[in-house]
Amino acid sequence: MASDLFIVIVGCGRLGSHLANQLSRAGHGVVVIDTNEHAFGNLSPEYSGFRVEGDATELAVLKQAKVNKADLVVATTRADNINLMVAQVDSSALLMANHDSLQIRVRWFVCWVQGQSGTILL
Repeated sequence: MASDLFIVIVGCGRLGSHLANQLSRAGHGVVVIDTNEHAFGNLSPEYSGFRVEGDATELAVLKQAKVNKADLVVATTRADNINLMVAQVDSSALLMANHDSLQIRVRWFVCWVQGQSGTILL
C-alpha cells in the first residue's frame, strides 16, 4: 500500500463523499468540510475520517480542518467561485504556514471548475 496521505475534501456532495469514502477505505486520513450538516449523510458508515461543518472560505474553518498539514486538498462544491476561493485562501494559508515554520513539503490542490479539474502544485 502507498504511503498514507492526509487529505482535506471541501464539499460532501456526490463527488466529495465518493472521494472521501474511497480514500478513507484505502487507509488515508481524510477530513471533509461542508456547510450543510446533512451532507455528511452521504458518507458511508465505514468512513473513518473527520467531519467539519463550516464555510471553507473562512480561514478559521480551514485551520480547524488542519489544512496546513494536508498533503492534498480537493474542492468539490457545486459553486465554482467557492472552489476557486478555497484554492486562493488555501494556497495563501499554506504558504504562510510553510514560511513561518520553514517547513517545505510538496502539496497538491485539486479544484473542480465547470465539470473539469485543474491541479495546482503549491
